[in-house]
Amino acid sequence: MKTTNLFLNTRNLTKSKEDHLTEFLAALITMNEPFNLEFSNLLLKEYAEKKGWEDPVIKHVETQVRYPGTTCNPDMRFTLEDGHIILCENKIEAPETMGPSSDRRGQLRRYLDLPCDGLIYIRATPKHNLDPEVANHDLFITSDGHHFLWRDIYPLLAGNSNPLVTSVCKGFETMGFVPPLPAIGSLSNFKEEEEGENRSAFKELWQLAADYGRQRGWKVETNKNAELYYFPDESSPLYQLFVSPSKSERFLIRMTLRKGTDESRLLKKLEAVTTTVPFEIIGYERKSPRKGKQVAENVIDITSSLANVIGTTEDRELIKQRLLDYVK
Repeated sequence: MKTTNLFLNTRNLTKSKEDHLTEFLAALITMNEPFNLEFSNLLLKEYAEKKGWEDPVIKHVETQVRYPGTTCNPDMRFTLEDGHIILCENKIEAPETMGPSSDRRGQLRRYLDLPCDGLIYIRATPKHNLDPEVANHDLFITSDGHHFLWRDIYPLLAGNSNPLVTSVCKGFETMGFVPPLPAIGSLSNFKEEEEGENRSAFKELWQLAADYGRQRGWKVETNKNAELYYFPDESSPLYQLFVSPSKSERFLIRMTLRKGTDESRLLKKLEAVTTTVPFEIIGYERKSPRKGKQVAENVIDITSSLANVIGTTEDRELIKQRLLDYVK
């Protein structure tokens, strides 16, 4: 069901999801002083104290900044009230962009050579193989030794009643940029061993949903990432349903359509579904490996957050039921 939400509804109009997120973040910093102060404090206070600066407050924001004569184009440039310059690169799940033949280093390493006093990196999911030259650089700004995650910003949004901030907050909830649930733990964090344990424990929560698929005569599989696969029979318009709670803290249902299925008709039916769980629907084409070949397929992604789907309960039997109810 489509709701009136400036952030989500405009997000559906563009393919440049990261740029869209960047522009809204810039608007919040510029237009809402309480958010600006908390955001500046969250990302920069510890770094500013280490450098001996004044309390950091962002005075001016620029986006998609070009540096002539270089291959660099940082998403954001912050000018602080004391004049210091901070660069910020925003990613959702895309990998770091590598440079052209003239300079093949990753974009973060190249940005650290620009005239700036610090560099921030924000992602949806942890990057476990960050270039050591970046991670250990004196100008790379970290949180507990790691880059920032979008879910780190969620508490700043949730505590702010400004309508624009509220709109972005609902967007974060739909995209899964929220703190881990106590009953589940983080399924995507910097401690890979802990992450693996939490995913392993989540697999048993699929019991009812997996039984539902088998009762319909579908082939059902799970994997080590706590993800569920349904393979309907050939009479279904769907080749596969993939369900994942483990990308960031989002909850994703990906429908892979059989060749000849009317995607627009199916999208309309899905958008008309009545549910109390807010979700986002996107239809697009992607390439998948099928019998040793890359095949272009139409897919539909239905995205919400794990928190929206199962709530805050710690009752594992109730969680199993809520997972089943949402998948059905």
